Order: sequence, then C-alpha cells, then structure tokens
Amino acid sequence: VKGQNVVIDAINADIGVDTDIVLIGPDGYSETYSANSRGTDLDPNIDHVLEETGTYTITIQNVGSSGQYDLSLLEGSASVSASEPSKWTLVVGGRAEEIPIPSYGTHEWFFEGAEGQVVVIDTKTTNAATVDSIFFTSITLISPNGSIETSDTGNPVEKDAHVTHVLQETGTYIIGIVDFSGEGGQYDLSLMEGSVSVSAPKREIVFGGLNWDSSLVQNGVARYILEHGFGHKTSQIEGATGPLFQELRNGDVDVLMEIWLPNQEVIWNEALLADEVISAGKSLEDNWQSTFLIPAYLQETNPGLDSVEDLKELQYKILFAEPGSSGKAVLYGCIAGWACRGVQEGNVNGPGQIVAYGLEDHVELRDPGTSGALASVIQNRFKKEEPVLFYYWGPTQLMLDLGYPEKIVELNQPSPSNCAGKDPVHGCSFPPAEVMIALNTEIASDAPYLVEFFNNWDWPAGSQLVADSWYLQNSDNYDTSEKAFEATAVWHLSNNDSWHSWVPSDVLEKVLVALAKE
Repeated sequence: VKGQNVVIDAINADIGVDTDIVLIGPDGYSETYSANSRGTDLDPNIDHVLEETGTYTITIQNVGSSGQYDLSLLEGSASVSASEPSKWTLVVGGRAEEIPIPSYGTHEWFFEGAEGQVVVIDTKTTNAATVDSIFFTSITLISPNGSIETSDTGNPVEKDAHVTHVLQETGTYIIGIVDFSGEGGQYDLSLMEGSVSVSAPKREIVFGGLNWDSSLVQNGVARYILEHGFGHKTSQIEGATGPLFQELRNGDVDVLMEIWLPNQEVIWNEALLADEVISAGKSLEDNWQSTFLIPAYLQETNPGLDSVEDLKELQYKILFAEPGSSGKAVLYGCIAGWACRGVQEGNVNGPGQIVAYGLEDHVELRDPGTSGALASVIQNRFKKEEPVLFYYWGPTQLMLDLGYPEKIVELNQPSPSNCAGKDPVHGCSFPPAEVMIALNTEIASDAPYLVEFFNNWDWPAGSQLVADSWYLQNSDNYDTSEKAFEATAVWHLSNNDSWHSWVPSDVLEKVLVALAKE
C-alpha cells in the first residue's frame, strides 16, 4: 500500500553467495535497490516507504557463487523516515556535474536505451567530505525488466566507477549510484554512446583440461556452445587437479568443469573466501570414489578378505604383491597431482588413509601415471581374473563394463562420520562425492551471461555414461584427443536436446546452425 514502510533483508547462508535486492513497483519500474549493503556486508537490506498501491516484485540476483539465502519481508515502523533514492533523467550523450550524495545515499538516473546500443557510464568523485576521505561510488545498471545487467564499484584508491556495456533490451534503464564509503560527497556522472566495436571480439575463455575423460568430455560440450553460441574463442590447458586449480585462482584458467569434494575441500573453501573462484553449481551427479576396491571373483576365493584391516595379514597381502614391492600389497591409486592422491598418502590436512589405517608397512601406493594407464591395469587384471587392488570412481564407463557394484567389492573402512569434517584424509572412506563447476571470478564481470549458462548446466549420469562410451568407441578415429572430444561434443549435442534449456534462444539457434554444418 502506498505509504507503507517495508524492511527487506536477504541473509546469505552460504560462503561466496553475493546477492542484490531490487524492489520493482506495480508500474514495472525499480523503486529502490540494495547492492550488497554498502560493499562490506554480503547481506543487502532495504528500508523503504512504498510509493504506490499494488503488486510489488522483489528481485534477488546473485553476483557471486551459487548457494542459499534467507529472505525476510517485515512491516517497518510508521515513524521511520526511509532513505528514499533521489531520481533524475539523463539522455545518452549527457552529463551531470557536482551531484551531492549523502552517506550511503542512493541515486537513480533514468534513460532510454535500445537493444544492442553501447553505452559508457562513468562517475568521478569531485568533492569528498574530508581531504583524506575514502568517498567512492558504485554504478549498477538495471534493465527495463528490473534485472541487473552489469555493475562496477570504485574503491578508496581508484574512486571512480566505470561501465562499458551493450544493452540487452529496449526500454527505460536505471543507473543506480550508491555511496559505498559511508562518507558522502559529490560526483560527476556521464552517459555516453560507445563504439559498437566494444562488443567484439569477446575475450578467450580458457578451460582447465583435467586429465580424465568425464571432465574432458564436458569441456568439449561446453567449449562448442561457447564458441558457436556465445561467440567466445576457447582454449584448453591440460594438467592435473592441483596445478590447474592454482591457475584458476590466479586467473590463468577460467573454467574447471569438475572440482571433487571433499578431495579439495580446504583449498576450495580458501579460494571462495578469497573471492578468487565462483561455484557455478554441480557438475556430475550421483558420484562415488574408493581407494580400496577388489574384484568380486577374488573375494569369492578369499571370503575372509573384506576389510582394509585384512591387508595386514600375510595370506591376503601376498595376493597383491608384485616384483619390487618387498612383499607389500600394491595399491594402484590416484595419479600424482590429483587431489585424491593427498587423501591416500597424506597432506597438510591429515596423515592420509594409508597411514591412518596402519598400512604403511603392508601396502605400497603405486602411481599408474595416467588415468588411461590406471584403467588399462584394471581391465587387464579383470580379463585374466588376476588379483588387483585399486582406486576408482563412478559412475564411469569402465565401472559399468566391469559390472560394478555386483562384480567389484569395496573393502570395509571406517565411516566418514568417524572423521573430522568427514574428510577421509583422517582415516575413513570417501563420503558421496560432490562435484562442482568452478569459475574464476573475472568471468562474472567479463561475461556474466556465462555464469548463468554454467549455473544451468545439467550433466546427469545418463549423459555422462553415454558420452563417455561414444568417446571410447570412436577416439581412435581422430588424430588428437582434443579433436576426439570435440567430435564427442558434436555427437552429444546433435543427439540430445536437454542442453537447449541451458541457453537463451538466440544462442540455441546459433549452435543448431553450427551443428547442421558438421
């Protein structure tokens, strides 16, 4: 109701969640908004006196990592004089000078824009409250439908905010100016026509080529859509988990399609807290992993072998001994550089499963070198029905072919609930895996539409197994693995339509045209 005082809060429940609130009136225009509560607290707040009677819309937009938030809408005190945003009109090519803004004040500037138009918006602080003031402002560009298209925030050193942007709609836009410093001051605002060349070329997106098939298949699918649908060049840097995650944090890599938790729990949380990465939602689904797997045919002839503790007994240990292992059972484990390797042999967070189980005098952890070599060892031993003790994960085509779980047995280990933080590095089995897509934070400002794309990503076990299977059956037909993974992407996108909902209609059309030419 007009004159009603409302208080709106969005409480971010997860680390890295970074929400904005936009309050849209019954006429479809923004009445006010809160952008991350002055830039210091991630929980935005609106205390506002409604200007109209009718149906209002509260829009919550996340500009950080995916996660959860709590929303409250409460009746404010009638005696409260809510801070109302000051509103003006500006035309493209116009400028406003020496505009005073109070501490934590909000100004709204309206202008008419057209889809595809390039605008350049700048604020310049002109009169701070004190000589050594940290006064600075932010720019938030709100589209005609009330969503935030882009934003930029100054800082106490480089006080001025700047936005160069291609408008995505036609209609009345709002430029929101907020004093983020809390000191108040004066600013100049300019709204200029930009060059159409600003939108091209879009910057290259660099994928981390994690060295196992499911990740590389997903890379191929995502890269094809980015190149042919969104117009980005893409490339791939191949390597292991640890080095590639560090490159993601540094900004040398933009996308990692598989971050396995809890394997990388500590460095993942560190990167989130440092605002170096964004979680774009889940990658694989229904995944598991285990360090201590054996064939069921081996347990049938050795029924007493059902626990990691049994590997300390000579009669079972000798089953897996090999030349050069000094009588120890050989465990074909994770590849050096994979985060799970640290879970097995120990890292800064804990002793590792081998030591925690007291197996260091009984088990030799052997590095196969590559994921392909690991798979080859397992396949060959199963084919000959020979003993093998190994690490693997699923669902994967290899585990499906070998008959998991009926024909593959996981040796009993302590439950994850027995470990601090359910981290197997302290001596327990792996909990169910959570596999995330990780983005470098620069993507949020350089290409925010890609954050939405990866948030829409949905790669269930059915898609994974079928695509992995096609790759394994056809990879020998291509000169390089990268060409084989691209061909797998073309096959998947051509024969499935589930990905259509991940992208806007114009992007979908472009990808379909490209596929028709393959």
